Amino acid sequence: MWAVIEARPNFERRINRKLSAEGFATYLAEYRNAARHRALLLPRYLFVRPAEHWRKVFRISGVLKLFTWGSGNEMRPALIEDKFVKDLRAREDDYGVIALPGRSSFERGEQLRILRGAFQGMIGIYERPRDEYDEVCVGMFGRQVRERLHHHDLERLA
Repeated sequence: MWAVIEARPNFERRINRKLSAEGFATYLAEYRNAARHRALLLPRYLFVRPAEHWRKVFRISGVLKLFTWGSGNEMRPALIEDKFVKDLRAREDDYGVIALPGRSSFERGEQLRILRGAFQGMIGIYERPRDEYDEVCVGMFGRQVRERLHHHDLERLA
């Protein structure tokens, strides 16, 4: 079972290190953002396995809240099932980063074939991710036109 901590903004990694040093098992979910940097999947939240002395969590700088049930002497951590964290971990790659569905793995400058839509069959040059789409330059009428296409509509040239 896991408890959930709410942290001050940008304190998540620091709290994670301090709790680990105190002997707590912790989990901080990360993914690769559009710029391919590690980012927090659940900003301001991290998971901790409550130990016998779980009230120590409140002494860590940056902890705003440990989600709890009850009050006073009856207060105890609100727990979530192991399966939730286990499922997140199962989606991690070799670097401990969660692979999110729907993100392209194309590199800037890579040539791609357009599979569907008005540009079907044409070749484009990958520029960058843009919201839930990918920005691709397509040669039309003697110039390069930028189009936003869904990554499922693109494939690498063999």
